[in-house]
Amino acid sequence: MEAHPHGDVASGRFEDMSFEDDAYDFIILNLNAHDFWFVSERFDIPEMDPAAHAQEVADALAPGGKLLLIDHRGAPTDDPRAQVNALHRIDPAAIIELFGDAGLYLKGTNDALVNNDDDLSRNVFDEAIAGKTSRFVHIFVKPE
Repeated sequence: MEAHPHGDVASGRFEDMSFEDDAYDFIILNLNAHDFWFVSERFDIPEMDPAAHAQEVADALAPGGKLLLIDHRGAPTDDPRAQVNALHRIDPAAIIELFGDAGLYLKGTNDALVNNDDDLSRNVFDEAIAGKTSRFVHIFVKPE
């Protein structure tokens, strides 16, 4: 993927990424914030600290900068890591708490990608729901 002349594209492993502080006006995390909790020996993905990754994103935003976050909706849970590792889904409340703790505030939520036929119990790669999962869209803002 190529960067736009007025933007950057970052691709790679979360644990290997770092960004300049206050450098970005807009960041998009699309269907990958749940991976802050993901662990896999098969794919050589170690247990990571979700709070550290959320803080890295928050720090990269300039004051007033916005984060657009889209992810696979998960049911409410007290154990996001177990939910992510089983289903590749995340409870939207876990994302709000995570990025709120990193200093961002939730500006708005959009339900345009909600699929009421998705009961949230299947892995997102299950053929019955793949490509049709219920998703949430959040906009977070870094205070001025």
